[in-house]
Amino acid sequence: NLSESRDPEDIHRILNRHFEIVDQIVLDHGGTIDKHIGDAVMALFGAPVAHGNDPERAVRTALAIHAAMDAMSAELGEALTVHIGIASGQVVASGMGSDADREYTVTGHSVNLAARLVDQAKAGQTFVSDEVYRGVKAIVGGQDMGEISVKGMDTPVPVWMLERLTGDATENASPIVGRQAELRQFQGALNTARQDGSGQAIYLRAEAGIGKSRLVDEFR
Repeated sequence: NLSESRDPEDIHRILNRHFEIVDQIVLDHGGTIDKHIGDAVMALFGAPVAHGNDPERAVRTALAIHAAMDAMSAELGEALTVHIGIASGQVVASGMGSDADREYTVTGHSVNLAARLVDQAKAGQTFVSDEVYRGVKAIVGGQDMGEISVKGMDTPVPVWMLERLTGDATENASPIVGRQAELRQFQGALNTARQDGSGQAIYLRAEAGIGKSRLVDEFR
């Protein structure tokens, strides 16, 4: 425990260096820093900017952070490790707080699960939910940790421990989440075209960064 062996000024300096390194790795992989909580970093992939391969970006970020801790340990002359949890799914993304203090963040089951996975992982480990692992298993190796009882969840959840990259980047390797209504509209247009022999034009419009390109790729 660094707080027992270092004075407060050293801890402050180490934490600042830790945040500099981790935050930059997250940003380099297309993620967003949600907040710092003590010595922890909460990062988002897919909100407020969505990519076609956000789960892949998240696991690559995790592996890069572990590697960076080895370099930081050598730099400081002190063994430093982190433990990471990754979960995916639908969340509510919005401004939270009051008129005096409001910030953008996400809430929901996936956020809680990621926090619990962090608690379950030991130093140097990354635990990912089954949904994340199924989305990236083409490019990563992992160890099946079985089903783990997680605080706040009614039933045990399957968990994987991320170990290494095994393949190159695969754009849109992850399953699409939360766009079933739009996909049903696309399917309806295709069915009508097949039955009537007439084409349709579909105009897709939305704010930047919410996943229009990913949705079009799924349609194709």
